Amino acid sequence: MAETNLIVELVNQCDIYSKESDSPTMIGFCLWYFNKANSQVVSNTATLDAEDASLKIGDLLHRLNKFYEFYVKKSIEETGLSNVEDFVFLSSLYSNRDSSKGNLIEKNVMEPPSGFDVIKRLEAVNLADSIPAKNDKRAKLLRLTAKGSKILKKNEVSIQKASDLFSKPINEEQKSILIETLSRLDNFHTLHYSTRLRELPIADIELKLNEPISILSEGGE
Repeated sequence: MAETNLIVELVNQCDIYSKESDSPTMIGFCLWYFNKANSQVVSNTATLDAEDASLKIGDLLHRLNKFYEFYVKKSIEETGLSNVEDFVFLSSLYSNRDSSKGNLIEKNVMEPPSGFDVIKRLEAVNLADSIPAKNDKRAKLLRLTAKGSKILKKNEVSIQKASDLFSKPINEEQKSILIETLSRLDNFHTLHYSTRLRELPIADIELKLNEPISILSEGGE
């Protein structure tokens, strides 16, 4: 009976779409229905002006980061890691073997003092260790130890559990939209960001963010 009701609803919605569209297609219908199903979420924020919307985005991202860190910390508290930064650094070392400490810290967008604290913590428990660089024996690179690799794999399940808890209230389509939107933000700031940006006043940072990406890629940053 439930399946019949779904089919009837689908046919009714398809009929509405066909009347509203000049050139109805199956893909067009799917997009139309998805947008319609999510219109209520959009309508709740439609009255915000640009400045209020930006403030709301910042506030939500800040709060959500705190919630995510909470779930991660609870998930890994008995797995050998202290916090999410430990896991992120180990993951970075796994993906980019033998990284310099400075590059590792910048890649994970951390202040140097906090980043070096994470590295010291990982080295102290033998999850990572320093080795001389091949081209410059005075330079030190950081690498993942066998113990670190084992702990990383052990925590992948815990991090997945925390991520599932965090994203529990949204469906797969909403996750895809969220990933696309956040990826656009991440790509933009990754292209503009560098450790030198930390030393600039906010007015200069604003100018940097307004620069065309081509200027940055040609050495403007």
